[in-house]
Amino acid sequence: MKSFQERLLKDFDIKQKMVNGRMKNVYVYKGKYAAWDVKPDILQRFRRIHLGGGILALLLLLWGAFQSVPVNASHLTGFFTLISCVLMAVLFYGVVWFCRSGERMYLRDCRMIRDIILWSGITYALAAAANGICGFIYLVLNGAGVRSLLTLLAYLASGVIVLLVYLAQLKLAYREV
Repeated sequence: MKSFQERLLKDFDIKQKMVNGRMKNVYVYKGKYAAWDVKPDILQRFRRIHLGGGILALLLLLWGAFQSVPVNASHLTGFFTLISCVLMAVLFYGVVWFCRSGERMYLRDCRMIRDIILWSGITYALAAAANGICGFIYLVLNGAGVRSLLTLLAYLASGVIVLLVYLAQLKLAYREV
């Protein structure tokens, strides 16, 4: 079984070079490159969709999570809110990485960006839906005010926005260079 370092550096050649009288290891990439398979102006539009959707979904999640309402005190709603916060952090990391990616990148990085956004996006949308369902059950059983309903709608709207980001990433293709 290969070690972690061997798997991590499988696309790199290690060459030794003299720097300031010392031998240094220089890693030279030998793998394939990838590029997003759209025109630059369309790619900018995709980046704006990802970043705007990510920020809006994050704000809705945080607004809902910090509301002092009875529905947030429910164990199930709190559980799904906590899971949603973790998934949102992962999704936002992928969105920022996507927005900062250049025209060409390592194929491995392109696949990782895509996987992070797709997997965290769909699981976040499912967690937000579960959060909304548990919250509505709580509202039916215990009753609550308008702010509790708005909090649940913020969770659901955040999930729908992330689902749109997921669909945008699914539509975006890449090609090997």
